[in-house]
Amino acid sequence: MNQEIKKLVSDYLRLLFIFSVPWYFEFLPRTDIDNSLLLLIFLFIVFSLFVLNLSIKLVKVLGKENIYSIFYAVPLSLICIPYFGFIVQVGYDFSRFNYEYIKNFSDFLNDAQDSRLNYLIILNATMFTSYYKLRD
Repeated sequence: MNQEIKKLVSDYLRLLFIFSVPWYFEFLPRTDIDNSLLLLIFLFIVFSLFVLNLSIKLVKVLGKENIYSIFYAVPLSLICIPYFGFIVQVGYDFSRFNYEYIKNFSDFLNDAQDSRLNYLIILNATMFTSYYKLRD
């Protein structure tokens, strides 16, 4: 049973990485990026369906009824909303600094500290190492 749960978590982390890629476009220095609500809803629905499929596979291995998969899928699907929101907020805060005026590394570090980019890097590094630890 531990192997199945580890597989679910590692597959979930992989999906979270894959579906977070479009939100990193907020880091581009453009200010005219259109973050439409339709894209958010579409990505959330597709992500939720993938997570539901993973939880159905887990429930089948555990030998329970398929309705129990909803109890795994719904909380895992809702975790993506604050994570994607955090990426968008950090990207928006970091992109409002003028990239061409960053002269040295200390300016970059100050801007990264102000926009909470260091927290996003630590969060992604933790998730990435957790994924590789659980995958083995």
